[in-house]
Amino acid sequence: MSRSASIIKALWKWSWVATLPIAVFFAVWIRETAGSYRLLKLDYRATMNVGLRSVGSMRAGLLLNDLKSVGRALGGDRGLPAINIYVQESALKKLDADLPYSGRQYVKAKLLYPDGKVFEVKMKYRGDFSYHWAERKKSIRIKTKKERLYNGMREFNLIIPKTPHIITDHLAYSLAKKMGLLAPESRPVEVYINGRYLGVEILTEQIGEQFLRRNNRMPGDIYVGELVGEDIYPVVGTEVFLNPGFWSKAALNNHNPPEWNEAMKALSSAVYRGDANALSGLLDMDEWARFAAYITLTRTVHFDAEHNWRLFFDPAMGRFIPIVWDPLGWNYKDYVPLIDGQTNRMDIITSPVFEVLHRDQRFLLKKQAVIEEFFKGGGPGYITGLLDETGPIFSSLKRDRNLHFESSYVLSPSEVMEKIDELKSLVKKDLIDVREAYMGAPPVASYSIDEKTGEIRVNVEGFAPVRALEADYKSISGPLSARLSYSSDGKAVSRDLSGAVSLIDKDTVRIDATLFARRVMSAPAGRVPIIIRDAVISPATYAFDIKGARSRDLLSLKAILPDGKTADVRRADAPMAYPINDTFNIAPVEGKPGVTVFASDVIINGVMEAEDLVIRPGVTVRLAPSASLVIKGRLLAKGEPGRPVRFLPLDSSSGPWSAVILTGKGANGSILSHCEFKGGSGAQHALVEYSAMLSIHGVEGVVIEACAFSDNKLTDDMVHLVYSEATIKESIFTGARADALDLDYVRGSVVDSNFVNSGNDGLDLMSSRVAVLGGRMEGSGDKGISVGEGTEVLVWNTRLTGNQIGVQAKDSSTAVIYNSVFSGNRKTIDVYKKNWQYGDGGHTLIYKSRLESGGTDALTADKASSIAIFDSYIEGGAGGKVKRIRIHESVDSEKGFEAKARLPDLFGPGETPPEFVRPYIEKMKPGIRGVYDGH
Repeated sequence: MSRSASIIKALWKWSWVATLPIAVFFAVWIRETAGSYRLLKLDYRATMNVGLRSVGSMRAGLLLNDLKSVGRALGGDRGLPAINIYVQESALKKLDADLPYSGRQYVKAKLLYPDGKVFEVKMKYRGDFSYHWAERKKSIRIKTKKERLYNGMREFNLIIPKTPHIITDHLAYSLAKKMGLLAPESRPVEVYINGRYLGVEILTEQIGEQFLRRNNRMPGDIYVGELVGEDIYPVVGTEVFLNPGFWSKAALNNHNPPEWNEAMKALSSAVYRGDANALSGLLDMDEWARFAAYITLTRTVHFDAEHNWRLFFDPAMGRFIPIVWDPLGWNYKDYVPLIDGQTNRMDIITSPVFEVLHRDQRFLLKKQAVIEEFFKGGGPGYITGLLDETGPIFSSLKRDRNLHFESSYVLSPSEVMEKIDELKSLVKKDLIDVREAYMGAPPVASYSIDEKTGEIRVNVEGFAPVRALEADYKSISGPLSARLSYSSDGKAVSRDLSGAVSLIDKDTVRIDATLFARRVMSAPAGRVPIIIRDAVISPATYAFDIKGARSRDLLSLKAILPDGKTADVRRADAPMAYPINDTFNIAPVEGKPGVTVFASDVIINGVMEAEDLVIRPGVTVRLAPSASLVIKGRLLAKGEPGRPVRFLPLDSSSGPWSAVILTGKGANGSILSHCEFKGGSGAQHALVEYSAMLSIHGVEGVVIEACAFSDNKLTDDMVHLVYSEATIKESIFTGARADALDLDYVRGSVVDSNFVNSGNDGLDLMSSRVAVLGGRMEGSGDKGISVGEGTEVLVWNTRLTGNQIGVQAKDSSTAVIYNSVFSGNRKTIDVYKKNWQYGDGGHTLIYKSRLESGGTDALTADKASSIAIFDSYIEGGAGGKVKRIRIHESVDSEKGFEAKARLPDLFGPGETPPEFVRPYIEKMKPGIRGVYDGH
């Protein structure tokens, strides 16, 4: 037999070594392809458009990744943080038994926590679309027990990256939080189940009430707008703003029944009427401007007319606030090309609410300001810094065999890493484009002079606005005033603009009005199903009639650019005049609100609204039953000793009046001094519940001094502040129906003020940082001071006498008590855990104080809380979990040692005071136990 024949025979003999693996590969491929296709196309009405070819291609890619990963699955450094889940194989089979339905039911599992301990949790699959659950890598939801939160979260998701750039959702969430938007916690992680590496996923906090509390927001309704996937309503339409009934809730305001929907009804009505002014009363316009700017920066269209909406209705402010969810930013495969196909690539109109907002020039000005702040404040550097931190994710990707996307294609780890490198250059280029559009390119503008009227007519044609105009004249002939005129929707509009006109040097007039080109809402280019309008930039004509300066003396006109630079405005001989149709709040001007003055006694019936309000000393404001005074500007109610400003019922026989309300940033800097409030209650106004006769919502720099509050009716609080910053001093709160002073999400101080005979709490604190400096809490029906829900409070030089409980701290709150006296309270200090959402109990630190007349359980603490007492005098005993109560050896319980301190230290030996206490250290007297005079 020849040598060639021998070789052929040997090859034939051993050919199975080569062909068997190939045959096995194809057999496995056929089996897995058939199984996936049956699941996606035959057994289940797939939410993704899949075909046999795409399924087969994807299965082949996954098998090839398996082969390539042999030998490196356990090798290399672990880059990203790991999530280790342990679940019985029978439970996994239960989840996979009848997908997707079986995957929606929780099964028991265990989770490895960051401290190395393992605790029981529940897990299930999540997501409507098949790429979340149809392949080997699954999107998962974890739910912990209430007493075992994971990094402060009870529910979180492990979500498969949707695009091969992998990190874009985490990048977009991080940017949202950087810009001050509400967004969930997120981070890329490695996911392991029973030690098996699933691959890289994005840990994303679940949206709910706990999310609001973690973000320092009042608990309220979170609306969910989803009309795709499993949530679609057949036949009736697919726009979430079409009908308020299309929205579900992810969190509830427990002050209203679950079915309460008045806010969403009002929002839907305003959107579909195209009523920008109604919208501005329902939306937090600053938040929505940030949201729109964020959408522009992230180049996303994923907040569309049909789905992906999470809206928080803030019950304290009566405004909707957007929550960033599933942003899909910088999706260069599917979304960015749609945006680039429009004439206006910066105003991304994917929903009717955005269409109305982008026709509002006041909104455009706010959005412009956000973009400018982003670039001036180092925003691009923040994004590029995140993009450069890809080392850990590269280490994790090398071992990820399950890089499948959209149930249609698979990439290798090296291909995904190339995509991430590509992402860096694409994002940087887009940031340059956005900056150029908003701040780089000069406005396209021209002007002419009407020979008959002398008006200066300015045509604005480009994307960038004209922030102001500067007109240089040969000379100024007299006092300056101005009117602005334009044509809008077939009407000639004229308004006084004198407040925006100033002389900046001898012969130069400045007009501080922002001029935008018109946005014409046109059909999107290319039949794009997601973008509903292309906001085409069209010319707009503004006419200025300036008195005191002759138009024939005009030498030149300059435009002030968004970056503060100037550009010459070209003079045109016979320009066209362009109407500004379908546009709201044209040429917005930052002007001072009107001022109302109460110089003599006033009677208020119904609801009176005011901007800035001044009330003279000695004025009495009488309010009829159920009447309210709503102040959106600054209130200056400055009484004098013997001549107070008084807010009283109509007469002695009248029912309770409602409330004096200060609301919004316009009221910043309000001052109430030597005022008296009596006989009020609370109010319901503009979808907001005001729980006190003096209600202050969202106001900073408030001063309440030498005021008296008494005899409130019906509602829970005598005085209530929320989302505010205030100083309250030398005031007295007497006979409150329930809580005298309720502070929610407040920063400030309560100085030398007295709280007497409150029906419930003297001072009720929630999620606040407050210093109580002097004064007394006496005769409270419940707590002298209630410290709850993540509050930090310093109580210094204060007497707490005759209360049911002197101080009670709970739910991740800390009270530091210094130089204070407790006497005659049924219980002195109580600390405990009430609300699982805060993950901890209450903690109280007591220094240089006297705890007198306590019972056998004067001090109580549960297992999640603690009390520590240093260098103080104490009567009574400890109850509850005594191990959680630390009484230092410097503490005395014998008479004769109640007043003089033993230790010279300000705090406990070796202790560092909490940060919130440090501004007040100079006030503290380490040599005295209890209060002292002369502070």
